[in-house]
Amino acid sequence: MNGRLLDAGASMLRDRGYDVTRPDSGAEPPGLATPGPDADPPFGTARETAIDPLGDADPTTVLSRLWTNRDRDRATLFVVDARQTAEAVADLLAPPLGVAAADGAGRRTFFDGPDRVPLAEGGFAAVPAGDDVEWREVGEGESFRLELRTDEETIGALDGVGELGSPPRATFPYAYERDEDKRIRVRDFRGRPVETFPGVKAMRAGGFAPVAAPLVPEHMLDGDVDGWWGVLVAEEDAVVAGPVDSPER
Repeated sequence: MNGRLLDAGASMLRDRGYDVTRPDSGAEPPGLATPGPDADPPFGTARETAIDPLGDADPTTVLSRLWTNRDRDRATLFVVDARQTAEAVADLLAPPLGVAAADGAGRRTFFDGPDRVPLAEGGFAAVPAGDDVEWREVGEGESFRLELRTDEETIGALDGVGELGSPPRATFPYAYERDEDKRIRVRDFRGRPVETFPGVKAMRAGGFAPVAAPLVPEHMLDGDVDGWWGVLVAEEDAVVAGPVDSPER
């Protein structure tokens, strides 16, 4: 699929006056387009553009690839199969950038990221495995607290997203760490041993789950991303380059 999507992106940009190169297999980005003197950019201004096939609109993938490319002063053309995927990417990158939801006061609900939450005392945060949790901003004014919540209660709270680097163990119900013998030791919020497991899978089966760190957009991208991305729907030869929903979603 990636090869076909890459071909579609390359063909569209060549038709618009770009010179397209495709690095060796496995290189990133898989396609790179350089605007010629008469280039007609499909979005933003004429600049070097990475061609990036996407299978879905995974927030971590989309934001990290956009960040990597923008950090190298190049735009990103995401290429997808379905308009639904294109609209999901456009919605993700519309204000408020890169979050699951935001209310009228600007308080955000975050997607889970790929990282765990490291603790000041060592190890990582954990919660009961049956809890369906999410990270959400709460409070009033310009500065919001960050809460880890189930449907009914708060089970961890920080002063804000800036405190995610190494919060204290007491912030969360449990912590886990890998001992010298490679086994996983779970402790309670006071540091008292609770249980030991041969690995993370067994830890989950035993009732404890790692806490995923929230995907905080400003920790990946700073500033405006308008004009730095577009999404090509390969089968329709159509580019989506802006929000498809209202900012409050």
